[in-house]
Amino acid sequence: MKTVKFKKTIVVGKKGKDRRFDHYKRRIFYIFSTLATKGRISTAELAEEFHMSKRNALRDLELLRENCILKEDPSRTGTWEFDRDATSFLKMEVSDRDTTTLAFLYKFSKVFGGEVNKTVLGVISKIFDVEEQEYPFFMITQRVKNPTSRIPCYPEIYAAIQGHYKINLTYKKAAGEATVKASPFSIILCDGLWYLGYLPDGKSKELRTVRSSNIVKVDPLEDETFPRPEWARNAMKEAKNIWFSSGSKTLILKADNSLKDYFDLSEYFPHQKITSEGPDSFTIEAKFSHPNEVIPTILRFLPGIKVLEPAEIREEVARRIKEYQA
Repeated sequence: MKTVKFKKTIVVGKKGKDRRFDHYKRRIFYIFSTLATKGRISTAELAEEFHMSKRNALRDLELLRENCILKEDPSRTGTWEFDRDATSFLKMEVSDRDTTTLAFLYKFSKVFGGEVNKTVLGVISKIFDVEEQEYPFFMITQRVKNPTSRIPCYPEIYAAIQGHYKINLTYKKAAGEATVKASPFSIILCDGLWYLGYLPDGKSKELRTVRSSNIVKVDPLEDETFPRPEWARNAMKEAKNIWFSSGSKTLILKADNSLKDYFDLSEYFPHQKITSEGPDSFTIEAKFSHPNEVIPTILRFLPGIKVLEPAEIREEVARRIKEYQA
């Protein structure tokens, strides 16, 4: 195995202590990513993002300050920035396992393209020389053809999401262009394409998406802020594609046992569960609201899967197959 090349390292907690890549490490990456993009991060912002108390968020930030990585902005209480005058990165220490995981994240970030690629690579490359690192992980997925491409209006969208303020969003549609007032919620990568997830103004519990390539213009409305509702967070966590739902309808499928490993190991449908098993097949139950939440996955697993309920999904799958054969 090749020797790891350390350009810079970071002390996390006691010297030499091997911390797990758990919630703490994800918070550290969030801090670095936010600082790389915005140049600053607040204690309140970190606490809200990870559903933690401000006191616990402050502990993370104080630990980075102790190691000369961050410093508090004297003009803005509770706001932090990189301590560029210190030599903190020369002091850093990370275990071999941490290095392996960082190397994997570094490689994986290249799949994303655009600003995510730039941000993740920029942060990790400050810590390690990972191009020479060997690691036991590999992921096969769609690769962005043009990794230097950027999401239109990315700085405005990112700032609005982080600042929790509304925007006037202009986007292309079949009949021309449309402009809506929106509360931008998240930048989403799904099936190799980037989307903006947003809450349309005046709509109750509705989370929509627009493909990034269709975004024409974003006008920030910094005086109009909005809270990030818990139901929207939950919808994002449960989502299996860009068709978010509250799961009001029941889907029942019968699948060949040759597919069982897929459904044992991964969730392809919202609230998916295996309800019965037999010698040749098993039954899956799930929840959905929009047909496009489930039909593409059903088509993917044909002919080894069959819709038992509801009739509307069974008929739509049959219609699409017939249309293809025509």
